[in-house]
Amino acid sequence: MCIIIRRGEHVLQKRRRHEGGFTLPEVLASLAICMMLMQIAGQWSVLTGQSHVRIQQNQQAVLLAQTALAGAQGEIPKGWQVVVERRPMGEFLEEREITVKNENQIWQFYYAGETT
Repeated sequence: MCIIIRRGEHVLQKRRRHEGGFTLPEVLASLAICMMLMQIAGQWSVLTGQSHVRIQQNQQAVLLAQTALAGAQGEIPKGWQVVVERRPMGEFLEEREITVKNENQIWQFYYAGETT
């Protein structure tokens, strides 16, 4: 013996209509997640740009300090300042403190070597 139970047509049509799309809470949750991801991506790009500028400034400061340590009189870019202080450390040694300034940033480099 075999019994087949079929749902009525009105039940099948009602079910198909609700399965075809998303509910309002699902759409709102998806939009909230997308907005958070976009905000994170925007902040990440800003931080990347700031760190790129900082890396360039660090490289410029090291280059200016190396130039000052070598005793060369190179051209100092606008807004930058280089100060070299020499301190004797005995009869044959001296310490050189090279301070490089740009805006509100300061880099200090120290070198101990033979007296020149």
